[in-house]
Amino acid sequence: MKAARLPRGADADFEDIEWGAPLVYEFGHISDTVRAEWMKRKARNRAEGNAWLRDAHQILCGTPRMVRTLHTLSDIEAKAHWCADECGTLATDAQLDQFRLARSLPDVPGDKGGPRIARAQDWQFWRRVFRREVGRFRDQLARHLGHVHKRRQIYCADSVVRWHQQRTRANLELLEKLEAVSDAGGVVNLADIYRASLANPALRRAELLARIRGFERWAERVGDVATFVTLTAPSKYHCRHAKSGAPVDNWNGSTPRDVNAYLGRVWSRIRAKLKRLELRVYGFRIAEPHHDGTPHWHFLLFHAPARSGELRAVIRAHALAEDGTERGARKQRVKFEAIDPKKGSATGYIIKYVSKSIDGYGVGADLHGGEAEAAADRIVAWARIWGIRQFQQIGGPPVGVWREYRRIQPDDALSVVPPHHLPWHAASVEGRWCEFMRCMGGSAPGREAPSQLARRPLVDEETGELIAYRTRYGDLVKPSGRPLLGVVRERLVLETRLLRWEIRHCAAPHEIGGARAGDVSEINHLLHDAAQHDSGAGAAGATWTRVSNCTDPPFDPGHIP
Repeated sequence: MKAARLPRGADADFEDIEWGAPLVYEFGHISDTVRAEWMKRKARNRAEGNAWLRDAHQILCGTPRMVRTLHTLSDIEAKAHWCADECGTLATDAQLDQFRLARSLPDVPGDKGGPRIARAQDWQFWRRVFRREVGRFRDQLARHLGHVHKRRQIYCADSVVRWHQQRTRANLELLEKLEAVSDAGGVVNLADIYRASLANPALRRAELLARIRGFERWAERVGDVATFVTLTAPSKYHCRHAKSGAPVDNWNGSTPRDVNAYLGRVWSRIRAKLKRLELRVYGFRIAEPHHDGTPHWHFLLFHAPARSGELRAVIRAHALAEDGTERGARKQRVKFEAIDPKKGSATGYIIKYVSKSIDGYGVGADLHGGEAEAAADRIVAWARIWGIRQFQQIGGPPVGVWREYRRIQPDDALSVVPPHHLPWHAASVEGRWCEFMRCMGGSAPGREAPSQLARRPLVDEETGELIAYRTRYGDLVKPSGRPLLGVVRERLVLETRLLRWEIRHCAAPHEIGGARAGDVSEINHLLHDAAQHDSGAGAAGATWTRVSNCTDPPFDPGHIP
């Protein structure tokens, strides 16, 4: 759609109304809000007010009409069913592409042929797509309308936060209705598994802090020092000023996801330069939103003390490579702070950043004076809606191996764990990340780490045939994505996944009368996934490990206001 032409002429007010009224009308249920904001801006400066309406309309028109018209969960589910039914008659990838392009829908991922068609015929796939697209559209529009900043709705739109809280409650209710049954006869409620896993915010926070503290202890052992770095994007990526909350004149309309990708590119260049200089760093990166939802990154980096100046020079050069001469760039875009052990530990310094990005525990008030728990809800909702990875380990041994060792209970260690695996297992189950680093070869073991993840075999030992691991939709899984078996050291595999699990209802189907139709359908899909996994066919149906220290393309299940 062509961009709306700004009005010009003698009768300015009449021409403004004649030009702007149709644009305002297209905003539907928020048209009154848009009209009021337009009139307020136009009263200050006619040209800037009209330009603002034009840009807002472009954001609206840049979103498929099918997405713009979805306002409730029932709307989304109805449209998802409609798309799945329409795709039920499609037989080729060309027909599928024609269907989605005609409606401006995102690409359907997967292998060409059957898998893409099967995914498009699943209404739950379309529900995830619509949740994601509608949520991001609503939040970005709220940012443009001036609703998202510290004086109104901090970090993200209120509707996004409400949706995140609603989905969290609904997910927990669903887990309460399911249980996992092992082939050894064990039965565990899925809600209890959630509370005992890293999906539980309290345990996630505790594990992150244990690894950060382990890094700090390793640094003390080898004589490294810590530097805290804050990296911020240029002014054109911010929609609101930090102090006043007023609009930024040169904002380019970028989304939080766009800004996060920019920061990722900057860090990749920094990391490449440090590698060429053989300047080793390790620690953590935390992504947080500014008050207007624009991301910024914090780094806790441990490094050799003699190379502090070199490290700062590299980071500053790349951080200021774009628009580095603009006003305030050298002061605001990148900040360094050396951690003095005499004044406090590095873990104590960063703990508030970790906590307020998970559940707000022990923080009290956030930077803007609000309650930390409420701020954490908004930050988590912001990260979920935009698919932003909040925490990333830099350097150090792979955390996937650490977690696999912890699957073996301490009481079973002597009878199950081979002797040459015992130091690694003990360090893992006791939460001693520093000792685990020592066992794994230090802060940069790389691909030569003594222990590696072991995956299920590619060849059937009985028949000698290759095993083709596939997803629920039929996508062929890459060798690196095969389901985990355990850990391997010196060619000896320690199996950590000894049991096969099946997911089932906690009660007979006729006793789940209180469940919504969507819940029952979701339960059936979980049962199907469990059956596929049990047969080895659904290998990639879930995340098996978090070994990679590089940012993967995030897949967001989607949220809708």
